[in-house]
Amino acid sequence: MTGPPPYALSPSTVVDALHAELRDRMMRGELEPGETVTEARFVADYGVARATARGALERLLSEGLLERTQRRTLQVRRFSLEDLEDIWCVREGLESSAVRRLVREGIVPAAALQAQAELVALVTAGAGSEVRRRADVAFHRALVAGAGSARLDRMYGSVLVEVRLASRLLVAACPAQVRQAVAEHQAVLEAIGGRDEEGAVRSLVEHLSGSRRRITGRVA
Repeated sequence: MTGPPPYALSPSTVVDALHAELRDRMMRGELEPGETVTEARFVADYGVARATARGALERLLSEGLLERTQRRTLQVRRFSLEDLEDIWCVREGLESSAVRRLVREGIVPAAALQAQAELVALVTAGAGSEVRRRADVAFHRALVAGAGSARLDRMYGSVLVEVRLASRLLVAACPAQVRQAVAEHQAVLEAIGGRDEEGAVRSLVEHLSGSRRRITGRVA
């Protein structure tokens, strides 16, 4: 007679879905750095079991997107300037890898062109910094997604949530800086289209360095 299996697996589909939703809310700015989060809150918001909410929050905690306070409550992580420098370093490596792949494959992602056009329209219309920030993130996300590497895309997706949260430390760019960023995006796209691998990477790195230089008083 066959006995019970030595290991048991618990369904995690709902935990996965809630985890993804909470990460998306962080990306959209609906959960702000320093904001307290509780199991009870998301049980009420989504009608899930407390164990499901706990599982999703523990996963976000293990990813470094949440932190425990001295009172043992959970809050959306407040990134330090040192954190931001480290995040930008990782981001630069991943995006550079994606750009090299795009050049070698001769691909200029349509989504990146669309994001660039939307950003130009927002700048022309004088849209607020938060809206422009989202459009800028969409441009960089499209570059990585367009490279066609599921692994690279997955790794970048994790970093992107941190980028979105940590970007709150950035000083709002003045109109001239925004126009410069748009021009830098265009330089990246043109270098990719011209199959200039080193030029594309150089333009990308210079662009990312510019955003780092706007960090309040710390990065030269």
